[in-house]
Amino acid sequence: MPDSPRLVIKSTEEHIVLGVVYSPNSIDSDGEAMTEEAVCKMAYEFLSSGKVRNIDIMHNYQKSGCAVVESFIAREGDTSFAPGSWVLGTKIINTDIWDAVKEGKINAYSFAGPTRKETAHVLVEALDTVKGDTELSLVDIIPPHFHSYFLKFDDKGNIIEGKTDVRMGHFHKIRFPGATEEELGHAHRVNLS
Repeated sequence: MPDSPRLVIKSTEEHIVLGVVYSPNSIDSDGEAMTEEAVCKMAYEFLSSGKVRNIDIMHNYQKSGCAVVESFIAREGDTSFAPGSWVLGTKIINTDIWDAVKEGKINAYSFAGPTRKETAHVLVEALDTVKGDTELSLVDIIPPHFHSYFLKFDDKGNIIEGKTDVRMGHFHKIRFPGATEEELGHAHRVNLS
């Protein structure tokens, strides 16, 4: 079942994207996880508090002009999102933000807010290396292409080494999940699902 952390363009004409805000029982970039019940509660509280126009960019806490137009918890049988994931749909008003989404520079949701943490002891099976292919780059700077990538993780799940192969005379470093670093005016999305 795909668990797509990246933004997926739902409507080019309407400038609407869909993406996972949070998936339950998955280790996040802070090395933490939430239960399906906690994810659902967070999604409902977000909507009921009226924060649908408080979408910022890169945690700058400045309203971007983007607005939530869909919010749902993915159900069993969903072919796009893992069950229990909070999925958000956003209408992007700002042309610069829309261009950044199309170029892969903005490629995922990230929520911010107060939390209450509880220690839990769980058994997690983790890979120390991952290989795969990036998504196709569609920017007009160079012809469409993808790269194969290699990631090496430490025992806490942090990327300690990441890079793509060389294609069309260039490669990309990968330091964080979700995307490569920019090279030759473009970046690629990296899906670790």
